[in-house]
Amino acid sequence: MKKINKLYLTLATVFWSSTSFSDQTDVFCTKADASSWDWLYEEDGTYTSVNGNWGFHRIDAINRFRYFTIPYDNYRELQSRCDEKGMIAQPAMSRFSDWNIFEIQMPSGEKIFARGYYTIDTDFHL
Repeated sequence: MKKINKLYLTLATVFWSSTSFSDQTDVFCTKADASSWDWLYEEDGTYTSVNGNWGFHRIDAINRFRYFTIPYDNYRELQSRCDEKGMIAQPAMSRFSDWNIFEIQMPSGEKIFARGYYTIDTDFHL
């Protein structure tokens, strides 16, 4: 019985350690009023992407918006590139996705929302 438990624990540990809890998303730059935007590109012409985690922030019982959490240093680098265009860095799942914002993980552990334009989703559960 001890061998079976040990085997189960070992397999669970291997599975757990190989599971990724990080998402990847593309980044675009937008005007503060969302009147124009463009993808943020790498030097080779590919879209700029960043690793982090998607989440929802509830405004009230039925309204929420989506955010993408990244470390402060990553946000600072992306935002400085968008600053060159006079724009704001924002995450996007695709060209047709709703508007989302970044949540910034500060070095102190505190999390703050970046400025930006976002879509409020209504979550009805009848």
